[in-house]
Amino acid sequence: MNGACKMKRGHAILVGLLLLCGLYTVARNRAERLAPPASVQTAQIDNLLDDEARLEDPDATAPSAAALTAQQIVDYARNYLGKPYKYGGMTPDGFDCSGYTCYVFSHFGYRLPHRSLWQYEQVEKLDADDLRPGDLVFFAGSKGGNDINHVGIVTTVLPRGEFEFIHAASTGIVISSSRQNYYAERYIGAGRMLK
Repeated sequence: MNGACKMKRGHAILVGLLLLCGLYTVARNRAERLAPPASVQTAQIDNLLDDEARLEDPDATAPSAAALTAQQIVDYARNYLGKPYKYGGMTPDGFDCSGYTCYVFSHFGYRLPHRSLWQYEQVEKLDADDLRPGDLVFFAGSKGGNDINHVGIVTTVLPRGEFEFIHAASTGIVISSSRQNYYAERYIGAGRMLK
């Protein structure tokens, strides 16, 4: 009887251990399903480290919202390459120069008047050395003139104050260079939109 009791007790302990192992396995599987994937955990840790670094050195920040918006403006503007020119146009069915800049910037919450001269009056003026993508550039209607009647959006900043810009030319939405004689002889200045 003593041996039989020991056997029953051993069997009960074994069953109890198996139950505990089973419960442990179920709990571990559930925790793994509920836990974020390793890539998410890594991203969360990276974000925490970035936040900690910014607290230690406020100048070492991620790209500013303005810089991100500027690149987003350029990327959005490129979606309309090849769209036709239309005098007074402000839609993808046809744009004039200021209608195109109005359309692009309105997508990001900026309000521009539909006239290049008025847009020039509204922007913060910039030196050529301070240009960045997303800035507006303005041109005269005649060689050496000062009558602003054309506007475009800087896409690429080049050395020596030169740049490429996207705009509504008479042939439609194109990218041109400030090095082209036509634009070099008519360039008035540049400006940056302020919210």
